[in-house]
Amino acid sequence: MPNSAPTFSRDTVLLFCAAALTALAISPLLMPTHDFDRGIFVSVAERLLAGDRLYAEVWDNKGPLFYYLVALERVAGGLGEVLFEFLLVLLTSYSVFRLLAVFSNVRNAMLAGFVASPIILTGVYYFPGYTHLPALSFSFAALALVAEGQMIWGGLVLGLVVFANILVAPVAFCCVMVLCWQDRNAAACIRLALGLALSLLLFAALLFARGELRPFLDSIFLNLAYSQGSLVKGHGFLDRLLSHLSLISFNRAKIIAAAICACLLYAGFKTAKACGDALLLTALTSFCTSGVVLATTGLWRQHLQLLSIPAILSVSVVLASGLKIPLPMRLAAVIGLSWILSGGASPARYSEAAGRLAGNWRSLSATPQDAMAIMNSSEPSTYARLGKNDDNGHAIGLAKWKLGCARFHQYPFDPRETLKNALDCAAHVDTILVTPSFAPEPDQPDWNRFVADGEKFLSSSFHCQYQKALRVCRRI
Repeated sequence: MPNSAPTFSRDTVLLFCAAALTALAISPLLMPTHDFDRGIFVSVAERLLAGDRLYAEVWDNKGPLFYYLVALERVAGGLGEVLFEFLLVLLTSYSVFRLLAVFSNVRNAMLAGFVASPIILTGVYYFPGYTHLPALSFSFAALALVAEGQMIWGGLVLGLVVFANILVAPVAFCCVMVLCWQDRNAAACIRLALGLALSLLLFAALLFARGELRPFLDSIFLNLAYSQGSLVKGHGFLDRLLSHLSLISFNRAKIIAAAICACLLYAGFKTAKACGDALLLTALTSFCTSGVVLATTGLWRQHLQLLSIPAILSVSVVLASGLKIPLPMRLAAVIGLSWILSGGASPARYSEAAGRLAGNWRSLSATPQDAMAIMNSSEPSTYARLGKNDDNGHAIGLAKWKLGCARFHQYPFDPRETLKNALDCAAHVDTILVTPSFAPEPDQPDWNRFVADGEKFLSSSFHCQYQKALRVCRRI
């Protein structure tokens, strides 16, 4: 619990105004759009709402809890998607507030929770509606609960991280273990382990009841293979680590990493007795484990949002280390430091996001062109989709249609056998949606063979009509 409650002084009013202005500034960044991977996520969620089983009847490689949450958002439509992003940022902010309040005063906790955290979370590597934010929220909630001594609840929430985004789980687990170990209390660690075991077992039972447990376990091994697959170049261990870092566009992350190191060094010299080593060691652990995860599994820019955990914790340890300057100067320092730890985006990013709000909202509320193309083609029947992640949420409104092939998105880096299976399945459905990305690419022999074989069976067994850039092919 907080060490002391603030009185409504000028400083308190300043803090509340700063928190409100921060929320207002980041709000335009929180609106998802149905394009690229987010369109895939929405389509998977819509198929779940239509009754399909995850991984077995509709497939993607993200965690089951993430998809259940997106399905819950879609019940409320586009508004649900926007509100959920707000709630996740709010949960993270409140969790950081409760965490730092254990080690410092309420004013510092408010600075870390409601000013620094939202700025860092929505930094240059934040993509609204993607998989990292839910897992980060659960991670900080688990840390806050453990810091307050609520070990069973902390373990229960920690277990959810595994099913939200498994790549965040090693960082969350290590941080919670360090924070718990500082108490040297075996009983507390046992309660944490019990909560974690109960969480894992209950969620595994849910997956088993839905017929999704075995496919989920299979997807974990597929993800491991994917993270070390054809996208990663080099033969030696060091070459592959460098390849992972190059794939995730590491340039801005170097600035973030340098700022984290500076914060941890400062806190190491200035740590107050009231804070002790627990929070500092937790922040250091999060930085090291995040680096290991990114260097061994990182493939895409959005994976760098994992650095939000050490970034937020590093600001927290600076504040908890006895930073004795007037609150207005402390607020300015936190805002500047948080901006650096967010990746140092141009301020125009916020105004540009605000300018896109109306258009993005209209796209969230409209039926996607992909879905309209399928619905206008015939009466509901079985369908498949050929193409990459140029999906605008094609499954919205297709509850009466049956997805005949679980893998409705394919990529040049997919194994040859996976691409062959996708074509073999598509050959047996009544309708096929073909997107513009189903096209040859340079230096991709397996993909080009996949496209050529697909065009061959489409021309022989289906009649295709263009609807703008899309093709809808009906079996002859």
